[in-house]
Amino acid sequence: MKATTPTATLTDCMDISRWQTYSTKKHAVIPMPTSQPLRYLATAKAERWKGQWLITAFTPHGDQSC
Repeated sequence: MKATTPTATLTDCMDISRWQTYSTKKHAVIPMPTSQPLRYLATAKAERWKGQWLITAFTPHGDQSC
C-alpha cells in the first residue's frame, strides 16, 4: 500500500493581550513580564487522519510580531 497522509501548515497571529495568569496562593492576577510580546506569529502543522485534521506540532514565534 502506498498512501500519502495529507498535511498542512498553518500560520496565524497569536494574540495573548487579554490572557491572564492567576495565582491561587496570592488570589491575584500575575502581570505578564514586560518583555513578553503580546502578539506574535505561530505555526501549526496538521495531518488528516480518518477524516479529521489533527495538529501534530505547534510552534510560537515570539521573535516575529504580527
